[in-house]
Amino acid sequence: MTRNNGFSLIELLVVLGTLSVLLLLSVPLSFSLIEESQDQQFLNMFEFDVLYIQSLSTTTEEFVRITFYADHYIVLRGSKEQLAVRSYPPGWKVDWRTDSTIVFEPNGTIKQPRTIQMVSPNNAYDIIFPFGKSRSILLKNSGFTLIEVLIASSLLMMIVTTIVPLLSLLSYERTILGERRAVSYQLHDELQDYIWGENETIPFSSIETIDEKEVLFEFKMENEFVKGCAKWENVKKFNEKICLYALLPK
Repeated sequence: MTRNNGFSLIELLVVLGTLSVLLLLSVPLSFSLIEESQDQQFLNMFEFDVLYIQSLSTTTEEFVRITFYADHYIVLRGSKEQLAVRSYPPGWKVDWRTDSTIVFEPNGTIKQPRTIQMVSPNNAYDIIFPFGKSRSILLKNSGFTLIEVLIASSLLMMIVTTIVPLLSLLSYERTILGERRAVSYQLHDELQDYIWGENETIPFSSIETIDEKEVLFEFKMENEFVKGCAKWENVKKFNEKICLYALLPK
């Protein structure tokens, strides 16, 4: 008698059940990770806008500010000129507390120190504007419940083959955004030396190490502005370049 070996009903049910769990969990988790990356991009853009109006406030006599609305905020100069309009990501809410505007004094200090809360569908962020010239501080108010930890621990081995490639891609993107932010902060700080007259050497170039990356900084005059540019090679081996402008006081 011959026996034709094959899959038993139990084996088929186990495989189908595993595939169902993977499909049900991987898609929501993937979207959640993508949404978190989009959240971070919006927060980075907001930080850059805050630094921008702070820089303009210290270098010009124009009235620049950020004004919040229900679904967007606007970077304004003077009475009506719109420098930028930023829409909130879908599902976001912003609690600007007592004042819907962010304004800096000519010496770079914020007029109304306070905490602004930005709430996304999955996270809540507190952006603290302290006294003095300090940069805004971003705090993430979120965590995992015990049930989430238990479920994640029990399913980790099943979903790892699905999530690892996406996590690797997001890790690269997060690193690139971090490099851009660190370089932009350093470029902003060095331009302040020209604004306050602590450095008058133009044109000027130097190589500095930021987060283990060699970054070339170059400064030159362009009309009445000091143009500062930073060049480096990112984690994907692509060339990056960021330029900022500073208006010298008369």
